[in-house]
Parts: sequence; structure tokens; C-alpha cells
Amino acid sequence: MSEAPTGHGGPRQAAPDDTGGGSPGYDAPLRDGETVHIRPLRGRDRAALHDLVERTSEESAYLRFFAGGRATAHLHMERLTAPGHRGRAFVAVLGGRVVGIAEHVPAEDLSDTDVAVLVDDRVHGRGLGTLLLERLAIDAAGLGVAELVADVLPVNRMMLIVLDDLGLPVTREFTGGEVRVRIDLRAVAALADATERRRHGAGPTGRVRRDGRRPGHEGRAGSPDHPARDGAP
Repeated sequence: MSEAPTGHGGPRQAAPDDTGGGSPGYDAPLRDGETVHIRPLRGRDRAALHDLVERTSEESAYLRFFAGGRATAHLHMERLTAPGHRGRAFVAVLGGRVVGIAEHVPAEDLSDTDVAVLVDDRVHGRGLGTLLLERLAIDAAGLGVAELVADVLPVNRMMLIVLDDLGLPVTREFTGGEVRVRIDLRAVAALADATERRRHGAGPTGRVRRDGRRPGHEGRAGSPDHPARDGAP
């Protein structure tokens, strides 16, 4: 998929407005200790999303949208902030600037939901992609969705690692030149608990180890959130 699909039925996020659909936002720690604010998308975020796209490298735009680069990304941001858009979306704000967006589009039967993430290139390597994926997982599970589904280009190794490291059961299949990652949400309660404790200072980072254990916490899914353990900045 080149972008988050719009053909599903199922739950709709109300036309984005200044209330964020009534869902509260919250602060979360990045890997380096700086705090980012994560909240629902608002209609007035449109300009900020276009600014995010302009700051996105062509490589990151390709990894997120597969084709069309920034032009496709700008069109998608218009649709995403239009009234009646299907799906649910959350943004990350750092220093008063939107530095990431994550979205999911549930299937009508809630069997799964397609997820996608775009993170500002200058924030790669700080755990933001993981924080946004956690938010999507918890939101989707709250709707009764069974699985997250992400289509990732095979070259997007870092995003594949981020998805694996979410701490939930993961399966992969190669189809149509893409890697389809499925994440089982049945164990999301433990993830939600760990996320809540971390917001209150109980956990040092937004990551989990690949073995799924929480101590020492070590998204066409999206632009990579290069894990520090791989030597990325």
C-alpha cells in the first residue's frame, strides 16, 4: 500500500477539530529524556502536517508512501485532515512543532487495522516511532480490533525492527514485494500498563527488548525510527 487506505468501513474518527474528538493527550519521554506530547489529530494541524512533509527527506517519504514522494504525502495530509476521513490519527508535538503522525484504519469487522507512521527525520533514533505505535496499538485494542497490520518495504529494516520490538506477538509474510507485519493485540493490556507507568517516571524509555521482556526497556508502516542499538543517531 502506498498510503493508509481509505476503503475500509468501521469506526470513523470524527472530523478532526480543536477538541481532538474528546480524547486527552499526554506527555511521554523520548529515549534521550526529552518530553514529547502525543495527542489526537486536530483539523487545525493541517498546516503543521504540510510543514512536516516539507522537512521529510525523499527517502523517508518513499519508505512511508512507496511512490510519489512529497507530492503524494501532501495529498494524503489534505485527506487526513478533511471532514469525514476514515480512521484515527495521533500527532507528536515537540517544542511546539508537530514531529510525527501515526494513523490506523480499522476494517469494518474489526479483524485488523492498517497502520502507518511518519516521523520527522531530525527526531529519528529517539524512540518516537515506538511511542506512536504504542498509542495506535492501545487505541485500536480499545475499539476491539484484533490485529495491527503494517505493509513495509523490505529495505525499511529499521521500521521492521521497531515493529518487532513493540513487545507484542508479531508475524510476517512477504507479499507483492512488501513485508506484511501482523501484530496481535490480545496482550495489549500489559503494553498499556507499561506505557502508563512510564508516563509517571517508572520506565526509562519507550522501547522493549526483542525478547519481549520489559526490564531495562531497552510504522506502509512508515519512516524508520532508527534504534540506537543499531548505531543510528
